[in-house]
Amino acid sequence: MHRQSLLLLVLIALSGSLQALNVKLSGINYDFRQGPDWALDRCKGLAQVTKEMRLLQTVTNRVRVYSLSDCNVRNVLRMAQGLNMTVWLGMWVGNTTRTFDRELTQLKNLALEGLLTSDLIAGVNVGSEVLYRNDTTPEVLLGNMKKVKDFLSTQGIKAPVSITDTLGELYKNPKVIEAVDVVTLNQFPFWNKVDVEHAVTDMEAAMQSFANVTKDKPIVITETGWAHGGSDSRASKASPENAARYMKEFYLLAEKKGWKYYYFAGFDTPYRKVVEKNNDTVEANFGIFTEKGKMNAHYEQLTIPATKMVDGPVTPLTGPTLNSTRAPSSMTPSSSKRSRWMTLLLGALALLSAAS
Repeated sequence: MHRQSLLLLVLIALSGSLQALNVKLSGINYDFRQGPDWALDRCKGLAQVTKEMRLLQTVTNRVRVYSLSDCNVRNVLRMAQGLNMTVWLGMWVGNTTRTFDRELTQLKNLALEGLLTSDLIAGVNVGSEVLYRNDTTPEVLLGNMKKVKDFLSTQGIKAPVSITDTLGELYKNPKVIEAVDVVTLNQFPFWNKVDVEHAVTDMEAAMQSFANVTKDKPIVITETGWAHGGSDSRASKASPENAARYMKEFYLLAEKKGWKYYYFAGFDTPYRKVVEKNNDTVEANFGIFTEKGKMNAHYEQLTIPATKMVDGPVTPLTGPTLNSTRAPSSMTPSSSKRSRWMTLLLGALALLSAAS
């Protein structure tokens, strides 16, 4: 092999190590659109989805999407199959019946194409925060969910079906909790204006109280996260440091409690600035990766202590924490990552020496 080719392979490997969390998250929300409704290029193409799904695989084995008919979800499903990932499907429900009808038609088409299998589909949520937006009634949502469950049953597809909403709306609608296979909720201490210092404590208390209502029914946190930029008077302070701290502390709590979750979100969404006509909206800044596919620095250099996890071994790490008087871990590379870089570099030098 030519020296130049060997060097290129090493650089590729190093670049992958440079932007990686030292743990894998339970799951991540993935938005495969890149523009507002009226934009002709609002949907990400195959090449973009391919690149982004490969990036997401470095930090999780599970993704969640919001809609089946908005853009080409087939690209996501096929990439997930090839990467041995699973997908939690979202079916969008709006304030007209046409929206759900399109989603249901697409669900049936995907099944006919063989893209819905029990080992690929982790679950289906019929609507997300529909009750919170007051787009329709619980009765309509439950009727929609029954149609989905009945169809999946006829196809022999085994996947839990749920209705996702905020904690407050689920408390107000016990009939939804009773009807779903798995309780799914979006919960953000960030949007509850909880200081980051108390965010995971608030999250733990909220989930414990809610578990008393759901009893033994499984719970999946379908969205939680912290914005790293922008500002909003309705929310907590958005900053890289706060976003890194919340991810670290939430991850450790979720591992301790055995929670299943989909972190919000995979990529920054600058198109939300156009949608909201606000260049400072926090909604554009929840991504683990930038819209260009580079891991945001506060995550790239974040150190999360090792725990017993199902997604593979993690090297125990030591070093400064966000509360340390030294530089925070979100600003300094972990010792584990440095050792991986050194191993790769030494291996490359050995290969180059042997080839010369």
